[in-house]
Amino acid sequence: MVKKLVSIDYAGITLASLCFIHCLGTLFIFTGYTTSSFIFLNFLDNPQMHAAFILLSVFLGILSLLVAYKLLHNSSKINRKIKSILGLGVFCLLAGLSIDLVTESGAAIFFLLTGAVAIILLHIQLLLVKRQITD
Repeated sequence: MVKKLVSIDYAGITLASLCFIHCLGTLFIFTGYTTSSFIFLNFLDNPQMHAAFILLSVFLGILSLLVAYKLLHNSSKINRKIKSILGLGVFCLLAGLSIDLVTESGAAIFFLLTGAVAIILLHIQLLLVKRQITD
């Protein structure tokens, strides 16, 4: 049971890492440091694709936290740090999405990169908490 629920965190880490790599690649494209290896990122330069991945990442982060609450039956293991990381990640991803929909700006990429890192850290923290109960 726990192993199935831990897979949500691995999916979240993978998705947020891909988001981070994509945003970093986009940053390189905008600054002119393009190489043939970043050309594959061009097909992802689609506002609907950005929105879908960002919202999926937010969903997985929230779902993972809810699963951890249910799994632990004791929310004291979910400390303020984990909740703050989720809050920061969700805020940054949604702010980046909002800015990206309105204008193409470096601020959107900054928020998206920060949000992706926060979501990665969230899933890592939740993995550590879930592993404590299985050991």
